[in-house]
Amino acid sequence: CTLLDKASMEIADLEDLALEPEVRKPSGKLVDNSWLKEEESKLPPYAQRGKLHRIACCEKLEGYIDPISKDVVPSKLFLEQRPCCGEKCRHCPYNYENVPKKSPTTPATPAIKYECSSYQLCPSGAPLTVSEAFSEAELNSIPKYAIRGKLHRKAIELQRDCYLNPTNSVATYTQSFLEKLPDCCGERCTHCPFSFRNCPPVGDDDSASTSSDS
Repeated sequence: CTLLDKASMEIADLEDLALEPEVRKPSGKLVDNSWLKEEESKLPPYAQRGKLHRIACCEKLEGYIDPISKDVVPSKLFLEQRPCCGEKCRHCPYNYENVPKKSPTTPATPAIKYECSSYQLCPSGAPLTVSEAFSEAELNSIPKYAIRGKLHRKAIELQRDCYLNPTNSVATYTQSFLEKLPDCCGERCTHCPFSFRNCPPVGDDDSASTSSDS
């Protein structure tokens, strides 16, 4: 084994160490269905996932067992310890910034990005847009900070399931559409009618208040 070979082996070892935080999977204690209350275990799978993820974050655990696939799902807290891995993790806190973008084969209309892409939310029809909801004169008379609220009310008035947020171009579900669900999906939808009760806490303060409520 020459010195060059040894140097190459050492460089390879260092590269493996550098990559390790990006490929490490959740380990140790994981949340599963046994953590759910009796009434929670009867909820639809998408609602169970939200509650399992919330429990994992409150207990500061690395993940939970998916109630359908039985796969280990990393929690948001675990994923925040490393950069986006590009594997499209369910609770990615980085908005999938390193996930490879698929190049369209034809110059078709860009795919609509919904604020909650998980579980069983299937809106009908295209999101309501600003240009569709208001005339140019109406739009000029509305303060910028009030556009989204008025667009939400207009979408409900027209019985549309969602609208296109003019700030970030994300399709946002209306409250009336979300009220069709039996429970909060846990993905922190903007107009959640369930007071975000299945969403993981945003910070330590939220975590503490959540623990006291439960």
